[in-house]
Amino acid sequence: MKKENPMSTAAVALRAAIHDALVADGALVALLGGPKVYDEPPQGAAFPYVTLGDARIADFSAGSDPAQDFGFGNGGLIALDYFSSNDFATGLAIDRKHQRLFAACSNKVMVIVDSTTGHGVAQVPIGAGVDGAAFDEAKQLAFASGGDGTLTVIREEAPDKFSVAETVATRPGARTMALDERTHRIFLSTAQRNPVAPATPGQPHPRATVVPGTFEVLVVEP
Repeated sequence: MKKENPMSTAAVALRAAIHDALVADGALVALLGGPKVYDEPPQGAAFPYVTLGDARIADFSAGSDPAQDFGFGNGGLIALDYFSSNDFATGLAIDRKHQRLFAACSNKVMVIVDSTTGHGVAQVPIGAGVDGAAFDEAKQLAFASGGDGTLTVIREEAPDKFSVAETVATRPGARTMALDERTHRIFLSTAQRNPVAPATPGQPHPRATVVPGTFEVLVVEP
């Protein structure tokens, strides 16, 4: 008969104890809207929820005395992932060196995510009506272009530390963006728009139309 590894049993017991402690926390359960604590979230699970992530086991044995150190998730931490159904991302960029994703969201927040674990590491305020995101690897700067006429410049001070370096005034509607990584210039497109037409049964959510001949490309110098 195969002998059970006592350390594996201890890891399972520890994980179960952490899970039970979290679901017994009334304040946490109220915040989550239920006991939504998972090893792996089920498909279609509604945010917010808590994930324990993958187990991390390090050998701390000394001589003949076996010992192991246990942890969960990125760096052995328990991660709380939160997104509202209205906080959808409309722009996405990546820092390949540090494996960070920059998600420009409709709730005027840029969420920075560890691309290897899917866990959020930071949130930074940005402008409204965002559409584009970009990352300049050489300068370690992320950008979010908003339809409210702002370009938010975010500095990556460290892989888990980010701050707003500058908010550049552009033009209303200038939310589509491209980055030239050679010259570090940002290009934004916009145009003048006609007043929004009244809503109708056939078009309950009308959008402003572009005034012909007013299209322009803005260039933001580094």
